[in-house]
Amino acid sequence: MPTANEYIDTLLAIPVNQLFTYRVNPLHHNLIQKGHIVLVPRGKTGTQPALVLHKYIDTIKNPSDFKETISLIDTVSVSEITYTFWKWIATYYLSVPGLVFKMSFPFSTKLKSIKERKKYIIQYIQITEKLRNEKSLHNILNSLKRSVHQYNVMNEIIRLYITGTITINIKDLILTIPNASYAIKQLLKKQILKEININTENSLSQKSNKLSELSKQLTSLFSYNLPILYVYNDKPDYLALSQLIQSTVISGKQAIILSPTTELLMSHYKYFSDYLTSNQQLYSPLVNPLKRQKIWFEASYKNSTSIYFGTRTALLLPFQNTGLIIITDEHDANHKTDIHQPNYNLRDCAIYYATLSGAKILLMSNTPSVESIYNVNQKKYILANFSSSIKENQLKLMFSNLFPKTRQHPLFTDDLIIKIKETLISGKQVLLFQNHKGYSKYIQCKECGWTPTCKNCSVTLTYYQEKNILKCRFCNYTEPTIKSCIKCSSTGITAIDPGTEQVSSEIKLIFPEYTTAYLDKELKIATRKDIIKRFNNNNIHILTGTQILIDNIEHKNVGLVALLKSDVIFNQPDFRSYERALQFLYRFASKLTNNTILFFQVYNFNHIIYKLFRTHTYIEAINIITDDRKKWGYPPFSKLIFLSIQHQSEKDLEKYSQELYNRLNKIKNIIVFEPVQNYIYKIRKFYIKNIMIKMNKHLQNKNHINQIIHEFSSISHCTVIINADP
Repeated sequence: MPTANEYIDTLLAIPVNQLFTYRVNPLHHNLIQKGHIVLVPRGKTGTQPALVLHKYIDTIKNPSDFKETISLIDTVSVSEITYTFWKWIATYYLSVPGLVFKMSFPFSTKLKSIKERKKYIIQYIQITEKLRNEKSLHNILNSLKRSVHQYNVMNEIIRLYITGTITINIKDLILTIPNASYAIKQLLKKQILKEININTENSLSQKSNKLSELSKQLTSLFSYNLPILYVYNDKPDYLALSQLIQSTVISGKQAIILSPTTELLMSHYKYFSDYLTSNQQLYSPLVNPLKRQKIWFEASYKNSTSIYFGTRTALLLPFQNTGLIIITDEHDANHKTDIHQPNYNLRDCAIYYATLSGAKILLMSNTPSVESIYNVNQKKYILANFSSSIKENQLKLMFSNLFPKTRQHPLFTDDLIIKIKETLISGKQVLLFQNHKGYSKYIQCKECGWTPTCKNCSVTLTYYQEKNILKCRFCNYTEPTIKSCIKCSSTGITAIDPGTEQVSSEIKLIFPEYTTAYLDKELKIATRKDIIKRFNNNNIHILTGTQILIDNIEHKNVGLVALLKSDVIFNQPDFRSYERALQFLYRFASKLTNNTILFFQVYNFNHIIYKLFRTHTYIEAINIITDDRKKWGYPPFSKLIFLSIQHQSEKDLEKYSQELYNRLNKIKNIIVFEPVQNYIYKIRKFYIKNIMIKMNKHLQNKNHINQIIHEFSSISHCTVIINADP
């Protein structure tokens, strides 16, 4: 007679659109429930986490055909709302729920059960009372000179103490000083510091007690149950936003603040920390997997951490009681990334999740996206506009033609050199914007035109003079700098298309008496921080950099900002290039003080982007760009899907990409464009062709499209990267 056994149907973090069945270990009969995360066998010796979707008793199944559960990782329950949300992401972005689960769950080599949740305590420290005098503090620093990390921590604590900050949040030190955690422990052991434990359930800074007018206005707008688009000028009103978070926490709900990059996340986190001392968690790639795993489980408790700061994947945590979602920098392209599949848009997914969970949602930006402004015009969003127009600022706009090239300094027009000199004499600082890293974009033989290229990608190698290397900007392949041409043996090697290193070197030759530096993401983090600190303290007179200059530099003493080749920002093969160019210009302008000169070196002075920037507010300019999108049938007036087909054989790629196009072209009511070579046709040894699909705004045929793509992938040995809503 058949015996009854318990079984579970589970979701695994793999790219397969099906559930997997396991037999429940008798020890787990009363423990495992729907929504739990369990550990199940993987292969012969491995293990993997699985999400329990169904639990049932079956007398027909043969128990020996099914592997047995190993353990229950945690009694956390992934809610129906969370799983519905994951399924929606998978469906909308033409993926499978297993990959969404994989993106959500912080896999660690040490999967541990969390038996109970301790009440979260934020730890603070103070200098021991008896040491709070000038002589004692001086002696402490002298005694710590051999302990570099302890010295750095104590030096910062003393600096804060002198400015009036007695109680210091340990987190702030850990985020800004290397190895601060260990150093603090040692200083506590030496009784130089003492620990202050503050229960922070719903505890917020005294600065945020009196409600601001903006906070009142936003609270009122939330009654319409629509997303709010909050547009600010330079920096958002962190006090008002903190008060919104405070009211959410007091009501017993969770608040989530999401940013597109770790750099922007840490910047916003720092400003919010001036007002919030509430129970907070930071969830980003900067946090180690074990810590992220603990946060992931804790998020499911209704009485858990009240405030979460995170990047894209933080939205996928199994929240149980979400009351407020804030999306910072909603315009930023990094809210959508093609590194991992599914390639979802954080802003759009957050809006859907808010609808599911009943949470309020606030989108914030000083240069909102075309889609968001369009949704305001369609009354799908509510606009809270607190930005001033560029016309209201007293910026001085200057343009200089890069033709002809017969000038004394090839990288700089004569007009620019004059303005730099005037600015420096007046005691102001100069920013030079050049959107290329390294010394030059590539090097070339003067005799035969030969250029070193990457062996893995179809691009030239960027020249880094300080490191004396040539490096690929896609796969990081490097080789030593050459002194003579490999093809013709000529020693006439020249640098083409200058980067930040070369610009900084050239300007130093022109103004040797002034301190110069360059700033880009190729530099180490510690070096970047040091340069930013020196510039903000007026110890650097001329700073050259990439877009990193916008958000990381204080502009209060900047008298001149020069864009050395500004036409580059809109000459990109992307239908969003004009939108991003306007965002760049208006964001840069919004951070500059009155009477700052914004100087453009241009080839085409009459380009529409410059005309809009000179004569329109940002929202007016975006509305004009939107009208142009409507004319050509681009989003938000249609839906696009970009398919990137990749294969290591160029010949096979040609055949298979055409086959996929022929299959897709049979679907009715969509427009499929023939395969075209990617503008970088080979990356990391894979040749790439792209297919664009255009359809109406409702993506009615996406299931059929998805089915064809997955069937094609299984027989063609091609990798197909799907980008819905690019």
